[in-house]
Amino acid sequence: MELNLIYSIAGLLGGIVCAIGDMLLDLKGKDNVKVNGSLFIESNWIKMATVRFKISIILGFFGSFMCSLGIYSLARQIYTQNERLGEVLFIVTILLAMTGFFVHTLCCILPVIYKSVIKGGNFEIANNTVDALFDAVKILFFPLYVFILLVPTGITIYCIVSGMLNVPNWCMLLNPIVFLIIGVLLRKVSPKYFYELPGICMPSLGIGMFGLIGIISLL
Repeated sequence: MELNLIYSIAGLLGGIVCAIGDMLLDLKGKDNVKVNGSLFIESNWIKMATVRFKISIILGFFGSFMCSLGIYSLARQIYTQNERLGEVLFIVTILLAMTGFFVHTLCCILPVIYKSVIKGGNFEIANNTVDALFDAVKILFFPLYVFILLVPTGITIYCIVSGMLNVPNWCMLLNPIVFLIIGVLLRKVSPKYFYELPGICMPSLGIGMFGLIGIISLL
């Protein structure tokens, strides 16, 4: 089997692995609310088993690496026709692996810290601790999250339009931005049925679609 095809399959499976990790992290229940106006702290963290966050971190590590292999396959394919753009996507591959794991691990570690601190019964200390930690990293958190969604999506769409990737034009819809929009729309249209799923895992599944694009391009 061609090496690029192996990488692409790994990328597709990586999106599924990350999606499972997202569900372990974000399935909180419909009674969940933000705590004391916080943008990040969730009321149902205290009800969720800590092992969920630990497993989610492990899945996030392997899933991020596998997803980056899917983009690496695209980079190798593009490089044969446009070396400069291929090199840019190689760099994106490295940054995706680092960024995906950083963002996901941060989202998992904060509830673990919150649950540990709150065992002492002091909600104020727990809230202040998590808010302070998030405030310290948010300057990187949001730009990096936007990066892993926008940059590989933009490059891939350009390569499809320009013909550097031998795939149908509808493959431009196979990306995390489109998947994120679908998840948000489903939640807005019917929050009763789509309050959490599939919205919470749609971006990860969308990143995995880069692997599917690579597979289609190679067939």
